[in-house]
Amino acid sequence: MLVRAAAILAAALAVVGPSRARAFAGFYAGRRAPVRAGESTVVLMRDGDRTVVSLRIAPGATDDLALVVPVPGPIDRSAVRTLRPDAFERIDRVSAPRLVEFWERDPCAPPPPETATTPRVFDNASRPPEASVEARFAESEYDVAIVRATSPDQLLGWLRREGYRAPDGLEAAVRPYADAGHRFLVARIDAARLRAEGPSPLRFHYRAPELTLPLRLGRLNASGPQELWVHVLARGTRYEAAHRDDVLVPTNLLMFPTARARFGEVYETIIDRVFQRHPDAVATEYAWPADRCDGCPAHALEETDLGTFGRDVIGGPATGFVHTRLHLRLRGDSDDLVLRPGHPIAAGRGRPAGYGRLSRRVDRRATANAFSTRYAILHGWTRPNRCAHPARGTWGAPPGGRRPPALTAPRAIPSPPLRLRRFLDTWAPVLRIPARGDAPRPDQVSAR
Repeated sequence: MLVRAAAILAAALAVVGPSRARAFAGFYAGRRAPVRAGESTVVLMRDGDRTVVSLRIAPGATDDLALVVPVPGPIDRSAVRTLRPDAFERIDRVSAPRLVEFWERDPCAPPPPETATTPRVFDNASRPPEASVEARFAESEYDVAIVRATSPDQLLGWLRREGYRAPDGLEAAVRPYADAGHRFLVARIDAARLRAEGPSPLRFHYRAPELTLPLRLGRLNASGPQELWVHVLARGTRYEAAHRDDVLVPTNLLMFPTARARFGEVYETIIDRVFQRHPDAVATEYAWPADRCDGCPAHALEETDLGTFGRDVIGGPATGFVHTRLHLRLRGDSDDLVLRPGHPIAAGRGRPAGYGRLSRRVDRRATANAFSTRYAILHGWTRPNRCAHPARGTWGAPPGGRRPPALTAPRAIPSPPLRLRRFLDTWAPVLRIPARGDAPRPDQVSAR
């Protein structure tokens, strides 16, 4: 049963219960008890064969704890740094699934001037051979070691000599990375240097021909399904899963006004339904040029944001980056995530047409990326028409142009999951849910 969510990723609109932990691209080793994975979000900046990885972590405990991440290419001290605690806030907010509202203007009023309006937005055995330590250094609250281990025994022996208790199953999980010649970045958290906000995000970079995340190691700290959000910033292209189903979260669904106060719960139920139907999929929630966005709940990423996540390493201009947001639900048999460039997609934008419909068409052969997970509440004109030829179907900002209120975030999650037909005013085939007011086609009726 799901419980009340922590506020760590409120802007991301994704919340989990005790049976669903946050995933981590690596594993934790503790000195005392086994460590369970905490919250983690990953940002990958990619150009050519160069990758910059930024990890936001929040393990359940920070005393006597080390995080271990395999790195597919050479790495040294100059490649590792920490980021400010709030570095992830903007990238989470700008790409978060969102709820907007449109109002129908007076059908008898003169046409408004052509000006841009912003919708109202709401934001869930024997001694093993020894490993070699290629570097040791301090970085903020971390004591970092770059370890070269050519076998699982070497890494396991090194962790034990350092006083860490390795998770069960480490040998089998580490073997593919050791055999492939990966280095292991080991970052011990020094509680005496820890900030009140918790561990700083950690950033490092390397060169490798493929863009991958080592998710198999996350099983070592898992007690059930795990959630993971991956943001990819790549020049000129969005990214998608290479060896998993590529699913786009249903977008531009109409909702009743009752969804406004419970939008976090509604979206959590929607994403649950998506993963029930596509358990091993990677769900795309956002794909848009990083420097602009139509009606997003926060300003687009700026040059300083791109610098935070690695443009100082990648080089080149601060333009042309595409921001992709991916959502995964990992289970015990999940393999590593391999990503590849994908064709531009477009959906989840535009204004209502006629008496109030939004296009739910997804253009998978678009000329440019413009995909967002967006939902809408429509306020139709309900007063009498006092003219001979009322012009219905013009939608925009609320009457009088009132300033939209501050963004809101989900405060609770469904327990049990919500009945979506109480909140959706649109048929959503992927969810198998007909909403009130829709007339399902024969194939939709049989699908139920």
